Amino acid sequence: MSNIILRSDLDINKLKLIKNGDSGFYGKIYRLDNEECVKIYNTFNKYVISYSIKELIDLTKINIPNVINPKKVIIRSFETNYDEIALGYIMDYIDGNTLNEIDKMRIKVFLQKYKNLLETVKQISNLRIVIQDCHLGNIMLNKNTGNFVFIDIDDWHFEKNLSNNMIVKTNFEYINNSIMSKILYYGFDKIAGKVDHNTDIVDFYSTFFEKESKEKRISLKTIRDLRNTYK
Repeated sequence: MSNIILRSDLDINKLKLIKNGDSGFYGKIYRLDNEECVKIYNTFNKYVISYSIKELIDLTKINIPNVINPKKVIIRSFETNYDEIALGYIMDYIDGNTLNEIDKMRIKVFLQKYKNLLETVKQISNLRIVIQDCHLGNIMLNKNTGNFVFIDIDDWHFEKNLSNNMIVKTNFEYINNSIMSKILYYGFDKIAGKVDHNTDIVDFYSTFFEKESKEKRISLKTIRDLRNTYK
């Protein structure tokens, strides 16, 4: 199958560990070449969440812009049962920074990119996928395209029981809470529950920040300004 690769075909010792990769508890990410990288799970740690080969193969079938999904699943041998634990996976390499590293970005630019990311969330939801383990470190600003992209999606899963509307609602609330609560900190309490998947995100947050600027008599222009105000 084109979406699997043997562990023996990868000489990890010759690969470069990516500086900002997940090089601790769950595994390590290595650079394969200019276009791809590989995540190797720490399968020897019994406390690490394990993923079956079948689960990851299902994620290789996703084809959504701005979603960096597994391209090939790493297995031990071709005789391996697909219900067994995967050893890792290969994905596209993204040159960029995580949302933890965008303090200098202007708020207006951020909101437009965030709105576009939420459009991607709609596409994800339409495939009946529930997003999990999403935080500022798992979303990157792609330097080549200027878009926010989802990475490290191995916790995502296809949902069989929830309605389509519930999947859309669940994913939106999860993403909005995961991102904005970490950017606004305690300030997020002021808007929690006031935004849903039908909200004009740019208009809502622009109005909120303008009001906050006037009330606090401060200038809110960059992400750093927000974090300094609400930390």
